[in-house]
Amino acid sequence: GKRYVVPRDDGRVLCGSTEEPDAGFRKETTPDGVAGLVRFAAGLSPELSPDRLETSWAGLRPGSHFASSTNTSP
Repeated sequence: GKRYVVPRDDGRVLCGSTEEPDAGFRKETTPDGVAGLVRFAAGLSPELSPDRLETSWAGLRPGSHFASSTNTSP
């Protein structure tokens, strides 16, 4: 998937995202997904090293195949 890094005013940096079709519809991070993002960020800047990881989270995209195939709205 497409990756991004977004610096925030508070000094934190957001890094994303993953696309993991095999993860199903579980709203949780996977070790492989987090590791891939950490490698991506660290490759951009040594300051974004894995030991600086503060937290991770997961979300589901509303445009998923499941959501669009079960949408009954006209």
